[in-house]
Amino acid sequence: MPTRRVGDITVAAFQRDGDACVRAIATADRKQIRIVGKRFGSPAPDPCELADAATDHVVGILDDGPVPRRSTSPAATSLARVDACELLDAAALKRVPDIDTRNLQRGYGSWSCGWSSDDGDSEVFVEYSRDNSLEDDGRPTDIAGTRSYLSPQESSDDRCVVRTPHRTYTNSVGDRTIELFQLTVYAPQPVKQLCDSAEALATTVSRNIAKQLPVK
Repeated sequence: MPTRRVGDITVAAFQRDGDACVRAIATADRKQIRIVGKRFGSPAPDPCELADAATDHVVGILDDGPVPRRSTSPAATSLARVDACELLDAAALKRVPDIDTRNLQRGYGSWSCGWSSDDGDSEVFVEYSRDNSLEDDGRPTDIAGTRSYLSPQESSDDRCVVRTPHRTYTNSVGDRTIELFQLTVYAPQPVKQLCDSAEALATTVSRNIAKQLPVK
């Protein structure tokens, strides 16, 4: 895996995996920033070129000095206040074969969390994201009373993804923005079984979020 140094920062470029490219930035304080470029359709930009452009931008900011802290706290109803690793427990994760809850990967700010099998052949991943529209992100489905979007075989035959909106707000430049959680199930199973598990787990996630945040 090729790496390069920019000041006190190390940048690693992972080998391209189908329509996805991953870059990792290791900072001087032993933190890691991971950038993923994905292509969901065609025609579309090369995912590695996207990942490299985003990586260069991040490295430029980090090389200028410490990143300033946010001047404001997240909104009271924002997913940023919820630990993603607390949204699924061992009982819920039994739906996916061989998942070991000890194999837990916590993302930055606890805004994502992954659980995997010992052999890496199965995984459940929850992450928070934002978008302007979800209509092109799969077919509509109902998750705990919320119109969500189901995407079977997204980027590979062994994946099923559910995107569920949490709240809508106006961002700093005046654009309508959807805050959402995305749940991915990866396992060597038939696609219907994968997506049934993804919908059931997304329902659990949605209900557990509702217990922790004020009414939207």
